[in-house]
Amino acid sequence: MLKQYGQAVWKMRSLGGVCLLKTLFFGLAPIGWAQPIKIALSNLRIRGPSEECRATFCPDNEAWASLVHELGGIVLPSVLVPARTKGPQAFEWGLEGGIVGIQAHAPHWQLATSKKIGEFNRFDPPLLGTIAFSFRKGLPFGFELGAKGAYLISTALFLGGADLRLSILEGWLGRNGPEIAFRGSHSRLFGDADFQLSTWSAEAIISASFVIESLLELSPWLSLQLAWVFAESALVDLTPDIDAWSTCMPNLGEELPPTPRCEGEGIDLLNQAKFRSIAAFRPRAFLGTEVRHKEWASAFSFALDILEAHEIDSLLPRSLSRQWRIDCALRLIYP
Repeated sequence: MLKQYGQAVWKMRSLGGVCLLKTLFFGLAPIGWAQPIKIALSNLRIRGPSEECRATFCPDNEAWASLVHELGGIVLPSVLVPARTKGPQAFEWGLEGGIVGIQAHAPHWQLATSKKIGEFNRFDPPLLGTIAFSFRKGLPFGFELGAKGAYLISTALFLGGADLRLSILEGWLGRNGPEIAFRGSHSRLFGDADFQLSTWSAEAIISASFVIESLLELSPWLSLQLAWVFAESALVDLTPDIDAWSTCMPNLGEELPPTPRCEGEGIDLLNQAKFRSIAAFRPRAFLGTEVRHKEWASAFSFALDILEAHEIDSLLPRSLSRQWRIDCALRLIYP
């Protein structure tokens, strides 16, 4: 019996560890530590002028919307927990890894990650990956509070998020009965001064728990996430290779107070613009499971967009497919 007990515990911990390592490997390998991703919005430009833009270069809002859409897939929170909480006295620490598919060959990635204006980047990772630390605390009446900090692998970007979950049944239907929970979440991307990206979401989770050989507890779940992605850009210089000051040659004049005016053409001053603000509704479906033994638990989830990309935002090209996401976690629960 002791041998069987030990084997079950070892398998459960190994499952979580292997899942986490594989997720991180597939996120790290295509990206590579030697080629960090740096997003340059100044490369997302189209030649003007146009009806809406009088400058030589105008912001490419279609490429911007595509970039935000695929970045949003990794910023949006994953569902890596069943409906049942761990109880009002429980603390939970976790190490998580996640990967999301992107169309790295598309112009919005090739240009946004290029170091030279107007040139395509030869580096095209097919995945974005994160590694995260999470913390959860059980509260009375079926509530649970969670927080997470994550690093977007091989970039200078970080994620921060928090959520509040309410399990409305919490064991009322018996040990193996179905559980239902609702969760509200918020996440935000940090590390780039050119734009802000944040998300809000609401999830409904249904799960059940099964005890295997009195050693392991298996809790599969299904979840529906209703999410909103918000993005805004700062004032971006679309011609960083041109000195706007030298093209203007400002003269303060002799008036009092001084009134600066351009002696030169000053046309480059118009090549500064904001990309359009984005507020996109994005529903996703999750399938996952958690395996627990005493204080140790491992979890896995798979997510897929419900809507096609062009149904989420009319500016998104039809070539963008539904985005998928895979997450794994290894957790320590106390008490």
